[in-house]
Amino acid sequence: MLHLTANPAPFTIEITPETADELGPRLVQIVRNGHTQSVVGANGDEFAVNFLHVVAAHVESIPQNARHHGTVVKDRA
Repeated sequence: MLHLTANPAPFTIEITPETADELGPRLVQIVRNGHTQSVVGANGDEFAVNFLHVVAAHVESIPQNARHHGTVVKDRA
């Protein structure tokens, strides 16, 4: 979940557990340094995130019915 400087609503990206394990430990340093980082969504979409514009970022579990980017679309049939 990303909290951007000019937007009161958080921006969420669904990521895989592997991405969370890789990104989580480095997240504080990435935000602190304002790096641009590629984040791959659970559906394989790639997001370029400029952490210079991120006030806060964290990895957490979110409800399945929540709307977020990078979601894997399941067949409803």
